[in-house]
Amino acid sequence: MKLKDFVNYCKKNNYRSVYLAGPISSIGLTNAKDAFYYYTKFLIARDIVAYSTFSGPYPYNRNKNFYIRQGIMEMVKHDIVLIIADNDTSNSRIEEKLALDLGMEVFKIKRNPNEKLNNNDLIIKL
Repeated sequence: MKLKDFVNYCKKNNYRSVYLAGPISSIGLTNAKDAFYYYTKFLIARDIVAYSTFSGPYPYNRNKNFYIRQGIMEMVKHDIVLIIADNDTSNSRIEEKLALDLGMEVFKIKRNPNEKLNNNDLIIKL
């Protein structure tokens, strides 16, 4: 499925809020921010609330575990999880595993983080 199909899936299933998860340090802070903001903007423009680590008013330069704990507390408030790019670090897989263990629907965008962001990236259900 593509991003527009994911939006239709959310609306069909009455999912109105998406938690965006994924790697940050492994792809670089700037690339991660760009990706999270891109997908957040796309979803919000289609009446889907999108939230990620970058959405919260969290302080900078904290231990990674701080951000993971904050993310988990926020993730469970949302209807569905969308993972941006491959989770190639153990820290970014924590949210994925927990969401699946909690019975949340989890989707992953299969994309190369070095390529330009676009709406045609493949999205798979885990």
